[in-house]
Amino acid sequence: MRDAFNSGHDADLPAAESPSTNSSPEYEEISRYLVHLHVLATGLIFHMHRTHTARKAKEEELRRRSETTSRSASNSRRSTTRCQIGSVLTQVQRASRMTMEELAASIRVSPAETSSFLSGEQFPSWPVTERFALACGADTQVLRKVWDDEQDRREGAR
Repeated sequence: MRDAFNSGHDADLPAAESPSTNSSPEYEEISRYLVHLHVLATGLIFHMHRTHTARKAKEEELRRRSETTSRSASNSRRSTTRCQIGSVLTQVQRASRMTMEELAASIRVSPAETSSFLSGEQFPSWPVTERFALACGADTQVLRKVWDDEQDRREGAR
């Protein structure tokens, strides 16, 4: 094994330290140490690969479960009317280039609730919509008109 490990490294050694000319105890000790490091590094790489593969498999399983859950949840919500303000809020959020998490923190609601506002599954209250506009740098008066129209449409549908 030493010969296989060192074969690529012998060219780097000066001629006086070549294994064929120098078999000193120090050289042997260093050589064993390097082989030991090689084995440890190989084991570490194998462990990291196995851990990475296991993590990817777990993430894939969680993604599949999430898709199944969201599909069944969206099927149960299809009978309800979606809020049209969601598409306007989505455009405002995209224009602001804020992430969902940043926006949720700014308007003081959970990312899940923020997502439900953006998708139109949930109609936000005016204070939340106003915080949304302010966080994204949108005109609150324009969003108020959109919000009022949505509120009127929702009340007319009842």
